[in-house]
Amino acid sequence: TSLWCFDMWGGVFKTPETLKVVEQSKRLWDQHAATQRMTRAEVALVVDPQSARLVNDQNPLVAQIYQGTRNKLNRLGAPFEVFSFNDLSRVDLGQFKMLVFPGLFELTPEKADLLKRHVLKYGRTAVFVYAPGLSDGKNLDPARVKELTGTAFKTAGISAVNQPGWTSVYAGSYEALTTQALRKAAVEAGVTIYCEDAVPVFANERLVAVHMAQGGEKTITLPCECRQVKELYTGKMFPVTARQFTYTFKSPDTAIFELSW
Repeated sequence: TSLWCFDMWGGVFKTPETLKVVEQSKRLWDQHAATQRMTRAEVALVVDPQSARLVNDQNPLVAQIYQGTRNKLNRLGAPFEVFSFNDLSRVDLGQFKMLVFPGLFELTPEKADLLKRHVLKYGRTAVFVYAPGLSDGKNLDPARVKELTGTAFKTAGISAVNQPGWTSVYAGSYEALTTQALRKAAVEAGVTIYCEDAVPVFANERLVAVHMAQGGEKTITLPCECRQVKELYTGKMFPVTARQFTYTFKSPDTAIFELSW
């Protein structure tokens, strides 16, 4: 989820309160943006460019495949990354516990081998939607969906099948792949859910950012042990116990926490 700060139509940044936030944000950017840190995401959305070529832009499903799935993951309560299928052999997937494939329509033997060697192992969960593997690059066969996922093509709802060394989660439609379904799959995969609310979360090795539309006291769960966190906009410190701390958000509010050991 991105936010671009610009003065659309004028007058957006004229209040002292808003200008103070902009000033703080610029200062935080200067302090942290240049420092390269590894992501803490354990979930990945995987985009397949080869399959995308097979989809008619006028198809009403188009907006649901990637944009819709991304928007649902934005409410996961945990961070996620986006990868190209072409990069799976080059990305370090060691920390990732769940990978989501909403548009893997073409699965050639070469791509199936890559998937098997780099993704479908180590107890991971792979989430597939609608028609994964429908094409092998030569023809269409709905039976391939079950060969890959263990569930028949267009089976209603969400189906989970234990495969050798991994778990297959299949959604027969994009409507069935709700944020709640994604969260359930993530929890069962062992993904750290930072916040029980359906909210956007960003996290790297040192920073955690959480946005709340509706505030209140919230419990934040971290993926690692640390002594305390500092909220960077207010400068306030909060102790961490058993990887958890509480923070009271405004409505709306975005907080950025720096971890200390």
